[in-house]
Amino acid sequence: MKQFFCVKRHRDSQRGHAMVEFAFTATCAFLLIFGISRVGYAVYSYNTLAAATQEAAHYAATNGPNSPSPASLTQVQQVVQNFAPGLNAGNLQVNQTPQLNGQLYVNDPNLNGYQDAIVTVTYSYTFWMPVLGKVTLPMTATAQMLVSQ
Repeated sequence: MKQFFCVKRHRDSQRGHAMVEFAFTATCAFLLIFGISRVGYAVYSYNTLAAATQEAAHYAATNGPNSPSPASLTQVQQVVQNFAPGLNAGNLQVNQTPQLNGQLYVNDPNLNGYQDAIVTVTYSYTFWMPVLGKVTLPMTATAQMLVSQ
């Protein structure tokens, strides 16, 4: 009878070990899955940012400085916000390139007499990770397009 009691206590002890091991493994697995989903959303955000920047450069190129209604920085900012629906509009910023002196257009170095529209957009992607806390990733996308004459 005494031997049966010892075997039973050993089995109960094994169940406790399995539960603790599962708790550690499940915690690590959930953190990994959560991290992968956050990184996936960061890649989606950058892809959206790049596409919106490309559309803004296209808008600036089709409404060039010689068109009846040239594109302004405010209009380009609005185009970026319209083409980036999943991004926080407060974190989107159309940058004025310093070497352009606040202009959207620069003379094309390869084609004399032609101009390029250059649009640079930055976005601060912020997310919260259980272990790391609040993390901010600065994202920048630049698009350059030949202005239609």
